[in-house]
Amino acid sequence: DRHSCEHPAGPLRDRFQLAMQEHFAKLTPRARRISDLPIMALLRGVPNSAAAMTRFYAQADVDRECHSKHTAAKVHDLGPDVRDQLSKHEYEVLECAALLHDLGHRLGSHALDRVLAAHPAAPDIDSFGWGDEFHEFHTAMLVARDSRLREELGPLHADVLAVLTHFDKRPEIGEKASFV
Repeated sequence: DRHSCEHPAGPLRDRFQLAMQEHFAKLTPRARRISDLPIMALLRGVPNSAAAMTRFYAQADVDRECHSKHTAAKVHDLGPDVRDQLSKHEYEVLECAALLHDLGHRLGSHALDRVLAAHPAAPDIDSFGWGDEFHEFHTAMLVARDSRLREELGPLHADVLAVLTHFDKRPEIGEKASFV
C-alpha cells in the first residue's frame, strides 16, 4: 500500500512536506487563490511519480495538484537573465500557466488520451496541433469554461489560455527545421 508507513516513500514524506511548504510560500496571492479553487481538486490524488520537477520526491506520493503548485513556485526561481526580460503581466501569466498546466490530467490520462481522441464523437484535436494529447485539449477547455477560474485570472485569462494552447512548432531533435 502506497500510504502505509512501510512503503519506501514513508521516510521522505516529512522532508517532502517541508520542502513543498517553502515552495508554496513563493506563490503570488492570485496563484494561491487559484490553487484553492474547487477545480484544482481535480488533480488531488492523481499520481505524478515521473514528473521532471518533482522527480526527486517521486517516491513521496506526489500528486498532480502538488506538482502543479511546485511548478508554479519554480517560476520564482528563474534567473535574472530570464526574469528581467518579462513584464509583471508576463511573469504572472507564466506562473498561472504553470499552475494550471496539468488541469486536464486524470488517472491514466496519457494512456487514455489515444482512446479518447479516437472516439468518433471526440473533437479533432489534431487540427489544433495536439496530436492525440487529449489531456492538453481538456486543460484548455477547463480553463476556458470554469467561471470561477476565469474570474480569478481576470485580465490574465486570455493570455494564460493562449500559453496553454500554444502549439510548439519547433522540430524534434534529429528532424530538419522547415518553417514556412
